[in-house]
Amino acid sequence: MPRVVVPRSAKQAFVSAFGAVPPLLAADAARRGAKAPRGERAGWFLMAAVHALPGAYFADGFLRPRARIGPNLVGLQVATAAGLALGLRFAARHPAAWGLGAAEACGWLAYTRWYSWFGREPSAALAVGATLAPDLSFVEHGRGPVTSADLHGRPAVLLFYRGNWCPLCMAQVSEIAARWREVEATGAQVVLVSPQDEDHTRSLASRHGVGFRYLRDEGLVAARRLGILDSNGTPAGMIGYEGDTVLPTLVVTDSEGRVVFADQTDNYRVRPTPDTVLAALGDCDSGPGAYRAAAGEDERSGSSQAGGKTGGASPR
Repeated sequence: MPRVVVPRSAKQAFVSAFGAVPPLLAADAARRGAKAPRGERAGWFLMAAVHALPGAYFADGFLRPRARIGPNLVGLQVATAAGLALGLRFAARHPAAWGLGAAEACGWLAYTRWYSWFGREPSAALAVGATLAPDLSFVEHGRGPVTSADLHGRPAVLLFYRGNWCPLCMAQVSEIAARWREVEATGAQVVLVSPQDEDHTRSLASRHGVGFRYLRDEGLVAARRLGILDSNGTPAGMIGYEGDTVLPTLVVTDSEGRVVFADQTDNYRVRPTPDTVLAALGDCDSGPGAYRAAAGEDERSGSSQAGGKTGGASPR
C-alpha cells in the first residue's frame, strides 16, 4: 500500500484543507445559485467565484509551474475582498454562506502571512566562505553511494528540493535545465538533492536530457547536519512521500567545496533566478567574497543570499 502523508502539524493540515475545501464550497454555491430565485442567483454565483479562487490558484500552480510567485498575492486577496464587499446585500439573507467566504479571506491571509514562511534562520554550515562537510552521504541515481567529497574538483550548484510534488521546485529545476549550456560552459556540475525515493527520482531524471546529478538524502541525514530539515513540511495527503522534507535551498560551491553563494529562502514561493546562479558560478574563481558585491542585484523578499538577509522582512 503506498505511503500517504498524514497531518502532524497545523501547516500540513491547513494547506491541504485550503486547497481541497474551497472547490467543494464553490460547487455547492453554484448548485444553490442555479436553483435559487432570480433575485438571489447573483449572490450565490458571487460566492461560488470567491470560493473558486484558491482551487484555481493551486491548479494553475501545477499546470503552469513557476519558480517564483509574489510573496503577498495581492491580486487574489483583493479579488476575494471585492467579492465579499459586493455580496454584502446577499450576506443579510444568507449570513452563513457569506461567512464562509469571509473565512476564505482569512485563509488567504493565513496562507500568505503564515504558511508560506518557514521562519528559518540561515544555516551557519552554508555560510559564504564555509567549506561544505566532505563526509555528507548520499545515494546517487544510477551510481550508488557517494559523499560530498566526490563533488570536489569542479564548481557545483547544489539544489536541495522538496520532491516532485512541489511545483515550484520542479519549475526551478526546469529553469536551470533550460540554461544548461550556459551552466556547462562554466565547468560546473548541477547536483539535485532530495529525500524522495528512487522511483520519483528516476521519473524526474527522465524529464530532462541534461547532465544533472541526482542524489538521494536517505533519512534526511545530510539535511539535519546542514540545518535545512523541514519537519512535517510535506502537505497532508501526498502519496508516496514522507512527512519530513528539506527546506528549499540553493548552494554554489567552488572546486574545493567552499560555499560561494547560498540562497536559504524563507518563503517557499520565492526562489533565486538562473541569472543569479550563473553570476555566482562566474565568481567562483575569484573566491566567495567576490559575489557579495553582486548579491544585491537579485534581492527578493523573503530570501537569504550570500549568507545574509535581503529584500523585505518576514511578516511574522
